Amino acid sequence: MGLTIFLRSQPRPLIFAFGLALVLFLGLADYVTGPELFFLEFYLVPVFLVAWFVGESAALFLTVASAISWFVDEVVGRSPYSKPAIPYWNVAFKFLVFAFFIHLVTIFKDALEREKQAEQERIHREIEIARQVQETLLPQTLPPMNTIDYCGICRPAFGIGGDYYDFLPIDCGRLGIAVGDVSGKGISSALLMASLQGILHSKTATDGVHASRLIGELNRLMISSGGGSRYVTFFYGIYDDAAKCLKYVNAGHNPPLVFRRNSTNGVTKLMPNGTVIGLIPDAVYTESQIQLQSGDIFVCYTDGISEAMDVKDQEFTEDRLIEVIQKHCSQSANQLRDTILKELEVFCGKASQRDDQTLVILRVL
Repeated sequence: MGLTIFLRSQPRPLIFAFGLALVLFLGLADYVTGPELFFLEFYLVPVFLVAWFVGESAALFLTVASAISWFVDEVVGRSPYSKPAIPYWNVAFKFLVFAFFIHLVTIFKDALEREKQAEQERIHREIEIARQVQETLLPQTLPPMNTIDYCGICRPAFGIGGDYYDFLPIDCGRLGIAVGDVSGKGISSALLMASLQGILHSKTATDGVHASRLIGELNRLMISSGGGSRYVTFFYGIYDDAAKCLKYVNAGHNPPLVFRRNSTNGVTKLMPNGTVIGLIPDAVYTESQIQLQSGDIFVCYTDGISEAMDVKDQEFTEDRLIEVIQKHCSQSANQLRDTILKELEVFCGKASQRDDQTLVILRVL
């Protein structure tokens, strides 16, 4: 497997040149050793390599070069045959055998590639279905609130991912705000995220007003079901629409940013007040509270935003995110979300997205 990967990474002209050099070496060895030694089987090695990694035409060219070597060996390097046509027959027969061998190798390779392509298409279809299902798990409508303009977005890096955000109506005038980032990427993280969402929805219906107790229960259920092999950074807040107050638990998540309209330093970070979910069975989570005012902006994000990299492997950084928000703080929640994503795309340029990117923005009216 390692040799195959290595050969696939090499330029085709280099593989062809290696095969041709090996054929010439074998031809020289055939001529020097005379009838005592015979190297016909060894010609199969370069012919096979070139047929598999370069193509059928190149392998046939190598076979022609081999036939020339055989002809020189048969006509020049050996004693005359009883019939003059024998060396020509020998060379022609070996050439036809090798040509048939190359054709079989090509057919077998094409069959494997078709099977591999069909499997990739099947996986792609399944991932696309999973992506569509995952999209339905994210908020489709926003519970109506009187004192905030808010929105969220999640952009998986690989079709499906482990980031999660949600807006959950708790009771009259209170809204649950959840943002999570499951360790790892891909299908396994997406399944854990879906499980987490189901648990959160069921627990919010019965105990959504107590953030610390709810997060503790999420932690216990995750450990009991997953054995502590995966973890989730998680932020859960409860916004009181009438009081403009946010109670929250930050379980090891990136500190959400609160931009104060009337603050001298401009931004407050809601630091973690508990460890990540899913690692420590008896973890204790404490609840904090922040009073918001009209004009304040709340931004919660996952590390796919702050750690997004450009083509030079330089990170976007939290500081750059803060600068963008402060520069466009007069925009609505939807406009600010789009501005951040646009700035992120400009910064990253042609660099591919490496991690899921999630944003939740609240503007207090």
